[in-house]
Amino acid sequence: MRLECNTNQAITSYTTSPHDETNCATSDAIRRNPAAVLLDALDEPDLDARVAEGLPWLALTYVDMDWDWLVRNAKLQDRQNRLAFAVSLAAELAEGKGESEKAQMLRRCLERLERARLACEDAFCHDSMTEAERAWLRDHRSPVAGHWNLLTDMESKNLVMPPNKPTRTRGIPFCGSWMGSVFTTLKPRVEAARTKMHERSLKHQEALLSETSKFLSLTFIAAVVAFGYILWGCSILSSKTRVQTFYIASATISFAALLWILLDSIGVLPRRVQSQELLLILIYRGWVVIGTAISSVVLILMDMAAGTTFRFREATRSFVSSPYLLRGVSLSVSISFICTEIGKVAHHAEMREFFVQSGYPVWFLYLVIAAETRGAVGLFFPRTLLAAASGLTLIMAGAISTHLRNRDPFPDSLEALHLLVLLACIIVIRLLGERALPSQSSETGAVRNPIPADHTQP
Repeated sequence: MRLECNTNQAITSYTTSPHDETNCATSDAIRRNPAAVLLDALDEPDLDARVAEGLPWLALTYVDMDWDWLVRNAKLQDRQNRLAFAVSLAAELAEGKGESEKAQMLRRCLERLERARLACEDAFCHDSMTEAERAWLRDHRSPVAGHWNLLTDMESKNLVMPPNKPTRTRGIPFCGSWMGSVFTTLKPRVEAARTKMHERSLKHQEALLSETSKFLSLTFIAAVVAFGYILWGCSILSSKTRVQTFYIASATISFAALLWILLDSIGVLPRRVQSQELLLILIYRGWVVIGTAISSVVLILMDMAAGTTFRFREATRSFVSSPYLLRGVSLSVSISFICTEIGKVAHHAEMREFFVQSGYPVWFLYLVIAAETRGAVGLFFPRTLLAAASGLTLIMAGAISTHLRNRDPFPDSLEALHLLVLLACIIVIRLLGERALPSQSSETGAVRNPIPADHTQP
């Protein structure tokens, strides 16, 4: 079962002349990016054992390669465990050779990969092994392989560095670089894999950009439309009708999203309605809530900045100061957090793994769930609304920073960004909305009473 490296067999023969055509393959291959070669090799389902045992030496030799690119693309292909195992062996080799600086660089890379460690079992570039081999390796693999959930008997003590000087055996010249075997074995497959990876990476980047740009553009359009919707009111009575309509729309879409999440979490959601696009519309409330909230905040700030030199119409000020506006936004955010907690409970194992990979203890997951649940309930009550919104704002800022620190795709932070913007709008409307109260009614001319602080009467 042990696959020990045979250095003479691991070095592929070429002519010694650098101008010979048979040697050009080696020269061209060596000029390739070592990070790309390592990633291509790790992505192979079945790799020659001699080449696989050369990968830790590749990581050690080119320790200054572009690790950011390598780690990012390894995560995209779910090969971070294979990469981490190769880097672990490379670090052990560096420590054995007394190269402490290289060992520290490799250990820093391992710290990043530790946060993305996969729980699923995998083989180290040998997917075709039999079940008997897999059962044997589960009992005889090294602690490092077990930590990275890999089925392999490879250990650093069995990895022998091939000779750096040219060697001849039976009159056959050999390439002086031990990396020749790596490049030569992979050469027929590397280009196809590289092209496939490049196309997949481009498609993935286009999808991420499309999702992000779609969210931002729809948010902007919704804010512009809501801005005109609020300014369109000609009387205080019509503004009351409009803000009540917004409240009803917000409540309807929010409860529809809650029903969707509940049915999906218990597995009874009909397949014919399982649409990702429809779910996004429900999650973002059709961009109605965030568009109205942003435009209302802009109007409030503009009204305060203008002072007595310019005042909006009483109908406009009646809309942004209505308690129905604050209730509609708060209700939407509160139900969003309730849906989030349902999702965390339904996918408990995945959430535990994410928190551990992000560097947090497991108990912190339960603390976040409890804090978000309490904050969601606090948004329903006027006296606790401001404190709840402030606390949830800090949690969402922490969620976004965690995704950024993990170098996750930006769309993973869109839901947190959506809630963060709405929570900021709630705070502004709660603190400054009452200052935009119309002083007189355009219909009756009577002086309006301020809205009570507890917002008990719409």
